[in-house]
Amino acid sequence: MPLNVTPGNHITDVGYWQDRAEEARANAELFKDAHTKEMMLSISESYDGLARAAERMLAAGRAATAQTSAKYINVALSAWQTMERVLLDQGDEILRLRNALEASVKLQSNHAEVLNRYDGGTRPRFASAQEWIDRLD
Repeated sequence: MPLNVTPGNHITDVGYWQDRAEEARANAELFKDAHTKEMMLSISESYDGLARAAERMLAAGRAATAQTSAKYINVALSAWQTMERVLLDQGDEILRLRNALEASVKLQSNHAEVLNRYDGGTRPRFASAQEWIDRLD
């Protein structure tokens, strides 16, 4: 699910950035692919960094500095949102490919069983796509 991030006056809103970090961590858990999960966790760490920066700005009482910094943070935020959309799209594609592989392995296993009955062969059958993948190692 896309993160709920809108550029604007959130520069010193610590809770806002902490919520975004938590959403990114929750999204990371949706991915089985380690690289994609790692990228989403990196996004969450960036949001945690923004929360810490907001805390520092509030502690220093630098509203003017916060407003000046907002334009730079909004540029970075836009880049993170783009990366997140790409990651979520990749996750959807990976899920579709995984489902297709599951169906293909099931079909292959059924064919193997039929052919083994026909000619007494010993073609392997696989209970799942993961079992099929594991045999490649």
